[in-house]
Amino acid sequence: GGDNGNGNREQEPWFKCDSHRLRVLKALTLDRIGRHAEALPLWDRCAAFADSLLPPLDENGAAVRVQAALCAHAAGRAEEAKVHARRAVEIHGTVFGEDRKS
Repeated sequence: GGDNGNGNREQEPWFKCDSHRLRVLKALTLDRIGRHAEALPLWDRCAAFADSLLPPLDENGAAVRVQAALCAHAAGRAEEAKVHARRAVEIHGTVFGEDRKS
């Protein structure tokens, strides 16, 4: 990475991925100990990372959205849970193909 104009170096792509993985682990941990309201903003950041920096056919985007939906549901935020769940289904359909039952 180069200088971003304010004397700081831009984050290298590998560092962005490492930061993402640490966010996922922290969100999982907070979820597991019942601190869903604290975990949800981390899941939102993970989802944004997946949407903007992962390849379009990467199944990790769907997995992050499923976790975000479960967390939002546990936090009593049904509408947010639905948004994340719908996006997970969309990503899954793109990656693995639509499941069309007659």
